[in-house]
Amino acid sequence: MSEPTTSYKDAELLHNVDKPDGLLEQLGLPPKTIRFIREHKTMFWSVAIAVILLVVSVSLYDSYRAHRLSRSASALDEAIRNTDNGAEQLEQVIRDYSSLPAATWAKVELVRRYSEAGEYEQELALLSEMNEQLNDDSVFKPLIISKIAAVYEKTDRNEKALGMYTLLSATPGFEPEAHLAMGRINEAMGNKDQAAAMYDKYLQLTQESAQFGQEDPTRMVVESRLRQLRQS
Repeated sequence: MSEPTTSYKDAELLHNVDKPDGLLEQLGLPPKTIRFIREHKTMFWSVAIAVILLVVSVSLYDSYRAHRLSRSASALDEAIRNTDNGAEQLEQVIRDYSSLPAATWAKVELVRRYSEAGEYEQELALLSEMNEQLNDDSVFKPLIISKIAAVYEKTDRNEKALGMYTLLSATPGFEPEAHLAMGRINEAMGNKDQAAAMYDKYLQLTQESAQFGQEDPTRMVVESRLRQLRQS
């Protein structure tokens, strides 16, 4: 077979010189890396498409959630302003936006309205539902327990109230309130020894504020009640 002519070789060389480098070459990547990328380009494209889809999905979800938050806030505001059938609207907010903060605040507003209207059974039912849905470490948990206990006490269900206040007494920061309430309920039930013990515990728990000379009218009342219980 005859050798290529000089002019043919020159043309081929000129063609190779003028041929532009690919993007990978222009980036200055090592030849091995370029070869690896080209051999696995299908995989790289699949990963790139997956990342793009993920970014778009997250962006769309954020937009959707922002829209839902805005609509739920508007619905809650309208329900609170409605003094005629606002309760129905609040219940609708709870149903439509159960996973959003607006539903929680709608429940809080319903509890307030039930309490003002003296509808204690509805109030208890809603409070109990909220209590069951909350995690034990939720900051709202002791507040709900305290409210349930107060409703039980208000409706003369003293045993149930004592049970809830006993739970509350195990929560740091709520011990004084719980022991004061248990003393008050036991006194109302005629359990003088238990009442005195609870009042005494309350005074111990609030001793620190008394040491700093802070005048506490509640402590003065408790001290008076405790003296009367011990004298009777």
